[in-house]
Amino acid sequence: MDIHLSGILSIFCIADSVIIILLLDRKVVSEWIPYASSIQPTVLLTILSASFNACQTLILAGEITVLWWRTVLRPTQLKTLYYIWNKGEWKGPRTFLATLDAGKEICYSGVVFESFDSSDWIVRGSMQRQCGGAGITANCSSTSEYVDISAHENTNATLFSLNFTKTTNSSGSPMLNMKLMFVSSIDSSCNVTFGSETCSIYAARVSYDVIRVPTLVSCDSSFGDSVFSKEGTPAGILAALEFIGYYYLRSNASLIHSLIDDPYSSEINNGILAEQYAGLNPNHFSFDGHGGSQWVNATYDIIRNMDEVTFRTAKANSNGTFNQYLEWTRTRPVLVYMSRYEVLWVASFIMVPALISSTSLLWGFWEVGREVSLSPLETARVFTDVVLKHADKPDMEMIELIQEIGKAKVRWRARSEADNSSLNKAEK
Repeated sequence: MDIHLSGILSIFCIADSVIIILLLDRKVVSEWIPYASSIQPTVLLTILSASFNACQTLILAGEITVLWWRTVLRPTQLKTLYYIWNKGEWKGPRTFLATLDAGKEICYSGVVFESFDSSDWIVRGSMQRQCGGAGITANCSSTSEYVDISAHENTNATLFSLNFTKTTNSSGSPMLNMKLMFVSSIDSSCNVTFGSETCSIYAARVSYDVIRVPTLVSCDSSFGDSVFSKEGTPAGILAALEFIGYYYLRSNASLIHSLIDDPYSSEINNGILAEQYAGLNPNHFSFDGHGGSQWVNATYDIIRNMDEVTFRTAKANSNGTFNQYLEWTRTRPVLVYMSRYEVLWVASFIMVPALISSTSLLWGFWEVGREVSLSPLETARVFTDVVLKHADKPDMEMIELIQEIGKAKVRWRARSEADNSSLNKAEK
């Protein structure tokens, strides 16, 4: 049973070694196996190689025993039994293959990549590059003013406001005007600082910082950005951004002042940005709770996300008309496994026939009929009579003994059902 299990494990080791080599070819060293990148394939291959060698050793030890007893069931010369036991000089070709030294470690996967000559269509590691595409450019200006919101004329004053308007500049080019007004700070006397951000947004061909995105980008040229374009006609990028700004980004909040107990508070009238950018952290306030609320400047986030929208729009609608072929710059070096398949196939060509040859010697093991070994106490019963005839020469060396009685034939007969006895017979 141990021999049969060793044969199955040997097949398992060969198959797993081939699978590992096929899987790790051109894989990044730190990413060759998901969730277990710290396990090196060389360690696994070493374990499989050692396991295969151990299984082959066990198979060879067991099959030599079986072969010895199968041979002695028929008339056999003593020197043949000796050569089988010595597993080195018997001339049978199958035994010669089966007793090859399996202890040498076979190189399965070649070397870990050292200087990878990358083809122009292979991208490895983290890459970055700037590529051009349809986008926006924005010119922004900011102002600030101080207002006493406790004054009667400032009751219900607007504290946060974000609006978008599609218009033209002085040269008649279409543009999107964004105006953001918000309370940037407030003191204990309810004197607030109003910040005002005005941005002129234009459609333009811009460059994007792209990280490992080897994608071809095409630009969408459209006259839909004109302020005179009618509803239902194709829209350009500015018209699309105006739609997003008007229906999704526009927001405002106003001051609420109660004349009864003189508290101040703010109320969000519409939109989500007035609530999203409200300065609700108490550490941001410089007063004791009177005077309303204050906000964080949202200009940078709005422009950055609009730029992201235009890039994704250009990428999604690319038709390949204006393809860009870029040279990428590797930001960090990587190690890549390179499998040497010629070594793998040679190793497999040696291991598979060796396994078949070794296990084939087990054929006919059922003829023995019982568990056997090569213990002298067990094998001595086969040729006791022949050897004892030369007991008067106790100092004979093995070579002399083989020359003297090597051609004598012996045969082991299994237990007889008739007399329930064991016999051995010597033939001269």
